[in-house]
Amino acid sequence: MYDDAAGATRVTDRCTKAEFTEVRGIQTPTTDDDVGPDGEPLSITISGWIGTARTAGALKDSDTRDNLNKLSLIVRGKVAHEDLLEEFNENGIYASYLIGEIRADDLDVDDLDDIATSSRQHIVEDDPRFVLLKTWLRAEITRIGNQWTDLRNKEGTSAALDNPLIKEWFSTLSGDTRKKAVSLFGKINQLTIDKEPERRALFAQAVVGFETLRYRDNLDALEALKPGDIAAATSLFRDVTDIQAALYHQIVQQRIEVIEKLLAHFDDNALEKVLQDHLFENLWLLDPGWERATDRKKEERIASSFADIDATLKQEERDARMDIRYKRTGGMNVIVELKRRSVQVADYQIMEQVQKYKDVVQRHLDSIGSPEALEVVVVVGRELKGWDTSQNKTQSIQSLAQKSIRVVQYDKLLADAQAGYREYLDAQHDLGRIQRLLMELADEVDTDNDVGTDGPAA
Repeated sequence: MYDDAAGATRVTDRCTKAEFTEVRGIQTPTTDDDVGPDGEPLSITISGWIGTARTAGALKDSDTRDNLNKLSLIVRGKVAHEDLLEEFNENGIYASYLIGEIRADDLDVDDLDDIATSSRQHIVEDDPRFVLLKTWLRAEITRIGNQWTDLRNKEGTSAALDNPLIKEWFSTLSGDTRKKAVSLFGKINQLTIDKEPERRALFAQAVVGFETLRYRDNLDALEALKPGDIAAATSLFRDVTDIQAALYHQIVQQRIEVIEKLLAHFDDNALEKVLQDHLFENLWLLDPGWERATDRKKEERIASSFADIDATLKQEERDARMDIRYKRTGGMNVIVELKRRSVQVADYQIMEQVQKYKDVVQRHLDSIGSPEALEVVVVVGRELKGWDTSQNKTQSIQSLAQKSIRVVQYDKLLADAQAGYREYLDAQHDLGRIQRLLMELADEVDTDNDVGTDGPAA
């Protein structure tokens, strides 16, 4: 509040839910750079108020849906500038929570030039009185921003610890790690997130981040251990294993969600295109141990050689194929060929078609003296020709395996990956401390999301 006691009270009495108020009195900033009508240093008298909302969404007029996130300038009872925030390009998050009204009648006096533009909608930007006002307001907004950040940091920790799961975890922290946790909770509380489930999800992710910090602290502790204390280090390694298990558990859950979305596409014959777009960057669909590609330069060199081979293919071969690429991942060299879903080929055709590509990769591996294995995976939409009996199919698979070639069908690829990852989740009976915490927090968020917008909080 920038007013005398009576004027401030008229406003603060209406702010019944305000958590913090400060009355600073009527302001009279002065500058020696310019003089007023009386020949003395220029000064202006400022009153009014500036506030911050609890949530950015609260600054929407409930009737008109207009944005109330603005600081209006009132001169002699009329709006002289609709939003002074436009003058500052303020990037701080807190600026999204600001609202207020600044009164400065000295901007319109008979002894000085008219400060309004000809349209009467704005103020003359370089008028000394307006420059003085902006200088004062910038300092006030900065001060309020610092105050707002401190309050949000304190409130963020309090909000996080309202959850007993996070409170239990927080109690295990100490020293710098605890201070960093408080800081991050504050930053989460500063974000323009009005939905509580989303905020809780961010608090949950903060747990993972700080367990990683704890792990780094443990590495420092290892250096300080004396030989006789090595037995005590086993607890440090348990912590690291716990973090890794929690992170991989989250990865597996996300992968199952991806598979379920891909399976949904299978029914409308769109899987062929979806796999072309995503399979090569998500090799874990073919093997859980295969992650992202790890040698882009080598892939680019071999891709150039593959392009030379593609240029010599018959039209029939080109039509049968969606894509073929080389990938290096998990210590393996992999060639993945994606056949069109409608095409049916025999095993001998696959052997013949991929051999040229295998030779390119093998020559490269030999040239650098690499002992790494090379595998070919061919993804098909239909069973191969000749797989009409179980015996023929088994013999064909064995013949392909001798050439390090594996054939996987579209639907079986997804079904096998889904079953494998679900089996992993089902087997996780002995959950680690962090993994259990994240799962319980995720369950809370899911429960909140299931409640309607007008329903009760979980």
